[in-house]
Amino acid sequence: MSKKKSSQRKPSSPSAEAGEYDDLPESISSSVLQDLLKAQECMFKSFMESIVSNLISRIDNLVKDFAGLKSSLEFSQKDIASHDEQLSAVDAELKNTVSDVANLQTTVNKHLQKTIYLENQSRRNNLRFEGLLEDNGETWETTEEKVKKVLVDKLNLEPVPEIERAHRAGRPTRHDGTPKPRTVVCKFTSYKAKESILKTARRMKPEGLHIFEDLAEETMEKRRAQLPQLRQAKAQGKIAYFSLDRLIIKDRPNGSGAMASYPSSSG
Repeated sequence: MSKKKSSQRKPSSPSAEAGEYDDLPESISSSVLQDLLKAQECMFKSFMESIVSNLISRIDNLVKDFAGLKSSLEFSQKDIASHDEQLSAVDAELKNTVSDVANLQTTVNKHLQKTIYLENQSRRNNLRFEGLLEDNGETWETTEEKVKKVLVDKLNLEPVPEIERAHRAGRPTRHDGTPKPRTVVCKFTSYKAKESILKTARRMKPEGLHIFEDLAEETMEKRRAQLPQLRQAKAQGKIAYFSLDRLIIKDRPNGSGAMASYPSSSG
């Protein structure tokens, strides 16, 4: 029992443990601390240098990227400016072209109207006859004799106005394919004779025979477009007729005497 008690050591106090290091030389402990501090300083310095180096590298990359973007932007701005100049030039050229086309269109329309007018003038002595039977192999002389006979038999015109020539024109069939006599185009030597025949035909309205002016196709199209107005005016008891491609509408003499003129679409 006494040996067991003597073998157990009592725990030493903190002051006793510290006392154990008091035996170490003071110069050794200071040297160790300095080495530790230097090691920590080197580690910290190396760590900071690594961070700074990394940041500098990133900043350099950002500067390069920014410089590249700036260069690209400047190039794009120059390119856009160049395209703007080109577009401005193209736009100006396009406006000039549009203006030239408009002027050409105006000139063409003027020449077209003159051509139509001259064509109508060249036909001013002509009349068209529809409803005259056509023989196989009919000659111009036969056609002319048929016109003269109609003028005498259905319009009571004697002596018969002098005819320069008469011939057939148009298609010998209708739209459904059935045969029909072609229209006779007759040119008289006098404009007054032609007008007299036309007025007589409008007054007498011979059965089975239609007599009307021979005009340019463009003029006939403008007349056809105004036919509803013509029919409406006549249904209202007014005087309505065409002068070339213009529709003239007048009140009857017992009316107000007002007159309306409807120009064609060409003005």
